[in-house]
Amino acid sequence: MKKPANSAKYACPHCGSVEYITAPNSYDVYLATAGGLQLQERAPINEKFQLHCRECSERAPAAFENVAG
Repeated sequence: MKKPANSAKYACPHCGSVEYITAPNSYDVYLATAGGLQLQERAPINEKFQLHCRECSERAPAAFENVAG
């Protein structure tokens, strides 16, 4: 990914990457039917929103999570 201008403030402090991913916070329950799979419910695993570096998987500083939009 091309590094956006002014991204150094939010670069990963461990590896310098500027890409983040969210930690899974839910799982989907599907029901097998004659027509395929049908979504039954989305169940929460973790209510808290968490960001992790896409490159090194380290958890982003909490301050980064407060500015994620």
